[in-house]
Amino acid sequence: MKVQKGNMGVTFYLRILLAVGILLYSPIMAFPMIDIDGPEIRHTQPVALPVAGTPLTVDVTVTDDVAVVAVTLFYRIRGQNDYLQINMGMKEGSLYQATLSETALTLSGIEYYFSASDPSGNVSSIKPFFLAVRPKPVEVLIPLPEIQPVIEARFPLDMPEIVPIKEHVITPAPIIRKPWYKKWWVWGIGGAILAGVAAANQGQDTAPAAAPAPDVE
Repeated sequence: MKVQKGNMGVTFYLRILLAVGILLYSPIMAFPMIDIDGPEIRHTQPVALPVAGTPLTVDVTVTDDVAVVAVTLFYRIRGQNDYLQINMGMKEGSLYQATLSETALTLSGIEYYFSASDPSGNVSSIKPFFLAVRPKPVEVLIPLPEIQPVIEARFPLDMPEIVPIKEHVITPAPIIRKPWYKKWWVWGIGGAILAGVAAANQGQDTAPAAAPAPDVE
């Protein structure tokens, strides 16, 4: 007897050996195979922490030996009681994706987990993850100093004409020598001589007259 397993059941075959030596297999009964294994879920948390108030895209890999019917993302803000859910869409192959809105990401952090089901109704889920959320950067506006207008310069530069400085040779004034008769000391000596002559003449005029010599007989 030969047993063949399929996705939907198990079929048993009866081996018949004919007289001519030909081996035949004939199905004698078939039993439906029971699928008791749920989908396998694999998820890796993002390395970089998300920013508060911004959307977050979450990925998960789900596989099953038959097929995957649905994948759901359950999430809640840490401290709340009830989980919210989002149906995840298939991105490619066995990769599923969903995006959390910006209101779901607060500084309290977020808790989430995944659930997946197959055609047989088997449901798989994994333990919740916790993801911390970092604050949104604050923009600080610093007033800049007033920028002075830029003066456009053309080439060659618009500069006044530079006049070369001529070399000036300073010639000393000629020394004018006075004639000798115009010098003060010549006039001084002349004046002294004249004064002496005048004094001598005045003395002769005032001298007493000499007595006449006696007549000698």
